[in-house]
Amino acid sequence: MFLQASSIRIAVAVLALASAPASSAALSLDPLSAAPQSSGGGVSATWVQVRDDAHFSTQPWAEAGGPALPIGSYAWGDGIWGTGDVNVLMGLPAGDPMLVGRVGGLSAISFANTVYNGLAGSGSYGSWGYDYARPLAPIVAQTGQQTNYAARFSGYLYVAEAGLYDFGLFSDDGFVFSLSGNDGAYAVAHTTHAGSASGRDYYTLSGANGNAAIELDKGYYGLSLDYYNRLEAGVIDLAWWQPGTDGWRSIEADRLFDRLPQGGSAAVPPAAVSVPEPGVLSLIGLVGVAAAMLRRRRRTR
Repeated sequence: MFLQASSIRIAVAVLALASAPASSAALSLDPLSAAPQSSGGGVSATWVQVRDDAHFSTQPWAEAGGPALPIGSYAWGDGIWGTGDVNVLMGLPAGDPMLVGRVGGLSAISFANTVYNGLAGSGSYGSWGYDYARPLAPIVAQTGQQTNYAARFSGYLYVAEAGLYDFGLFSDDGFVFSLSGNDGAYAVAHTTHAGSASGRDYYTLSGANGNAAIELDKGYYGLSLDYYNRLEAGVIDLAWWQPGTDGWRSIEADRLFDRLPQGGSAAVPPAAVSVPEPGVLSLIGLVGVAAAMLRRRRRTR
């Protein structure tokens, strides 16, 4: 299920495009299936939440002069600290003392917690166009706890028109997203906020892969997304820039599926992402980030 780092093109993302996807040096993916178009109901989604005082994080952290150790091993290291912790949460058995709640179902990918919706709705975040109230994350609606929750989304996306596409993630805190086809996968990630001053931000698949759009044919593609929110405001939104459109639009549930419709090839599980160590991700992203920062305004919490 997991791809090795050598078999997936992955890098640290930068900010959103200011214009439509460019045709120069476009990347490409072939669809997993050319089954006829149908109406979907969302991808498979699992939400898990843990106690704020739970110690389990595997995210590495080195104190001054010391070795890198899992953050969960430090006295202050409670809760979620990176996307690597999502696997831990998804594997918690029923009745585990760390577990607060678990929710599953089918959905699109556009959710926030009450803290984020309150700030966005009050205008406290200003006039950035990505900031608006979204449906309440199902786990928050169930438990009322705003903190230390994660979600795993897995399924398929139907592309109705061949052309150049881009995909964007509006996120607070971390995520790993991949889009897969018959011939490979592309990914974008913000894996941890440990040691980082950034808060909510917009990340693009093009920005993570050489500022190149993704050329897609008509058909079905796999998608995989791991997401977490640690403290305070939390939001996740998957959007795309389609051919002939003038901006980002959240992907609606009718384009999303938990399995490939009949009439296509046998179902191939969407590729999950094996994330390199943070140092490797940083080295991959350094070249593109410097140039991108000159052209784009960064927005943080």
